[in-house]
Amino acid sequence: MIVSVGQKLGNYQLTKLLGQGGFADVYLGEHIYLKTPAAIKVLQIRLTDDALEQFLAEARTIACLTHPNIIHVLDCDIENGTPFLVMSYAPFGSLRQRHPRGSILSAETIVSYVGQATAALQYAHDHKIIHRDIKPENLLLGNDQTVMLSDFGIAIVTHSTHSAPTHNSHKNAGTAGTTTYMAPEQFEGKASQASDQYGLGVVVYEWFCGTPPFRGSDIETALQHIHAFPPPMREKVPTLTPAIEQVVMRALAKNPQARFASVQDFAKALEDACVLGVSSPLNAPLSRRKIVVGLAGLTAVGLTALGIESVWHKPFQAQKVAPLLTRRGNPSRHASPTAQTTPQATPTTSATTPNPAAAAQAIINATDTKPTVASSGPGQLDLFVRGIDNALWHRRYDGTWHDWESLGGILTYDPAVASWGNGRLDVFVRGTNNTLQHKWYDGIWHDWESLGGILTSDPAVTSSGPGRLDVFVRDAFNSLQRMSFDGKWHNWEWLGGSLTSSPAAASSSTGQLDAVARGTDNGLWHIHYDGNWHAWESLGGVFTSDPAVVSQDSPRLDVFVRGNDNTLMHRSYDGNWHAWESLGGILSSGPAAVSWASNRIDMFARSTNNTLQHTWYDGSWHTWDPLS
Repeated sequence: MIVSVGQKLGNYQLTKLLGQGGFADVYLGEHIYLKTPAAIKVLQIRLTDDALEQFLAEARTIACLTHPNIIHVLDCDIENGTPFLVMSYAPFGSLRQRHPRGSILSAETIVSYVGQATAALQYAHDHKIIHRDIKPENLLLGNDQTVMLSDFGIAIVTHSTHSAPTHNSHKNAGTAGTTTYMAPEQFEGKASQASDQYGLGVVVYEWFCGTPPFRGSDIETALQHIHAFPPPMREKVPTLTPAIEQVVMRALAKNPQARFASVQDFAKALEDACVLGVSSPLNAPLSRRKIVVGLAGLTAVGLTALGIESVWHKPFQAQKVAPLLTRRGNPSRHASPTAQTTPQATPTTSATTPNPAAAAQAIINATDTKPTVASSGPGQLDLFVRGIDNALWHRRYDGTWHDWESLGGILTYDPAVASWGNGRLDVFVRGTNNTLQHKWYDGIWHDWESLGGILTSDPAVTSSGPGRLDVFVRDAFNSLQRMSFDGKWHNWEWLGGSLTSSPAAASSSTGQLDAVARGTDNGLWHIHYDGNWHAWESLGGVFTSDPAVVSQDSPRLDVFVRGNDNTLMHRSYDGNWHAWESLGGILSSGPAAVSWASNRIDMFARSTNNTLQHTWYDGSWHTWDPLS
């Protein structure tokens, strides 16, 4: 059926063509009896008889969405095989019309728009509806200038005749959406609620920078969404703060699981970052290093590589921002006065508790987090783990095991620890904003400080001598980054690779560094430094956990990982790499390992019931013992 201005559809006379899209034309219509305006979306497809009932069922679902920031569906019908939706009319047009391409908006305006858009999206998500076509053209302005989300009918109904929307994913809906704003998973037909967050992240990026992150033909843009990291926002707009850039980049993470837990969490983080950006003294430009990332799979269309720039920055610029860990205990001497909160005492067990050690043990063993361990000398062990309360817990061994102590904080990820001398411990963890957080002990515990960066994994750390630390993380490119300390923190160094796990690191002597991580083939890969970085080499295997690596003495290396049968797998190097061997056990976490003397290794991991267990090597491997 051909539809045009002047035609009647249902009870509406089409008076004006408002816009055209890939799947629908939008008309201004007038009710023939009530003389009230409405927006009429006429789908440009004809539904088969088999799809008719599904179309009507989904239209009913969408019509039930009643929210002040959502364009309301008033009616739906099918006339002569042509489906159409009748919706409330937004007289002030779209945000694309209000802010044409190339416009740069103020942070205050962006926060207002995002807050309203995410209120609508969260409501839709709570009703198990995925929009899949977030863009400025679908954000309309109502009678009182309220932002109203539109195009639910097109984004879901047109492309979901085989599967109703679900809360987590929409796998059979095809590659629905607008290429510029589509999430990587949408190109595989696997849209999820996180896809809407990604689309809104593209919109926010465009509003801050004047252009979306990726441009080109449809195929070029799609491949960039899948493979390329968005160009740094602060390269385009140097006045933006790192906090704003980090929030937007997290919303644009390739992996949906790495984005914010919800669109409302994204909006809140953006608002907080913008408020921080207004009040923060951070005005100095960040240190950046150009890198060129090879993009697998792009040669088919002649795109062998794209130039993109790192958003890693100097740690002491970043630490002026309040650490994004909930702090307990004394305020950090590195935190700015405005970032400090009222000190709170580290929680202690009440005197009425019958068995404090048992209570702590229950907190430790009620979760499946990965432990980490360091040694400050022979016979000295310091074990750290995140408990079910998400606090950092510490236990010391100096011939006997001491009780667990809580170091407080609210951690989201698992820690890493190193020691470069007796009485010195340095703990690192990925913060809630994906920056590197640092806490240390030199007789007293100091509060968390932020060292910047954008992490997509737990960190690894090693020390090659007194006053020296080397921290390794996976970045937003899935490459390995290193930051070193020798009395002062140095800039991040890009080491390449394509990691699918957190890294592990070891040092056999000053000037010697080894890092290990799982690659895209799920095998382990190794990189070595002896004054120069050598090329990555494959250690083989197929694994699913994060690895651990220790060095008893140069050139000895011992690499550990949980095998596919949940046993502990081991491969050693003593000038030559030896074959993988199974050391038995049943692990439910990745291992943690440390060596404090030649021919001595201590190993920790969780058992199948999440109990922390310990084994050690002193010429032969001992049986696993639970930590009581």
